[in-house]
Amino acid sequence: MQSNDKELSDFSAPSILSASTDYDRNFDDLAHRFCKNIYGTTKGAIRQSIVNEDLSLWYDSDRAQNIIEKKGYLHVVEAGGGDGRNAINWALMGHKVTFCDISHEMIKIAEQKAQEAGVGDKIDFLHLEAQSIGHHLSEKADLLVCHAVLEWIAKPAPFIESLYDILSDDGSMSLMFYNADAAFFRNAIMGNFKALLKGEVKRVEHSLVPLYPLSLSQVEKMLDESGFDIFHKTGVRVFHDYLHFPKQRETEFEALLALERRYCREIPYVQLGRYIHLMAESKKNKSYSKK
Repeated sequence: MQSNDKELSDFSAPSILSASTDYDRNFDDLAHRFCKNIYGTTKGAIRQSIVNEDLSLWYDSDRAQNIIEKKGYLHVVEAGGGDGRNAINWALMGHKVTFCDISHEMIKIAEQKAQEAGVGDKIDFLHLEAQSIGHHLSEKADLLVCHAVLEWIAKPAPFIESLYDILSDDGSMSLMFYNADAAFFRNAIMGNFKALLKGEVKRVEHSLVPLYPLSLSQVEKMLDESGFDIFHKTGVRVFHDYLHFPKQRETEFEALLALERRYCREIPYVQLGRYIHLMAESKKNKSYSKK
């Protein structure tokens, strides 16, 4: 029997939550608000703690240490570097850092923070879209960092292909993206049933809600087709955003963080993360067993 309803595939989390636009987001108009709302909150603190823990584990692994032993340093490339805090940390550790962002305002904030930290001359700042960064590098990335950028890109598959092109054969990529399935789930438990069923979730203009959220399965497929192998998965904020009593995020933050750290890498909690952090490497790298 024929139906006038939409096809079932039209009701996937990414299709319902995505904006009907075709441009990449530039944060010039929201740079300072972005820094305050993302980094100056409990959600930002959890994000930094969990992702930094993943990167510390990677840094101590043979993957990173073999490169450092061979070259004496890592070339860290930040594709969409935010306020520069991560780039500054790598520079303070003595590594070569290239920082790229499409937002002139974010570049200014990052440059000022780098100067204050005494590493302004240790970081190469590039004001351009991440897709073009390959044309400006003297060497490929040993660690390619792309956090909370993918969900603002109108055409994610070609974007991921461009990231693959700038990664060294034995390098790794740290990719964190906004999880469409988790956003859909939170909309459901908040009671937005009719909007979800109709595919009419309202967007607030000039908000920090990502334009093009993706599911884990979509990102895994694009990474595989671009030549990446994923070797690590972590959910970021697997409990924080679902609390019935939001005040507990501050009054019981340490306990909440401990719970996040304990379960963020376990199934099924990875898929509940508001963001998902993946570590991936080129399929050309045959030095390590694939997981």
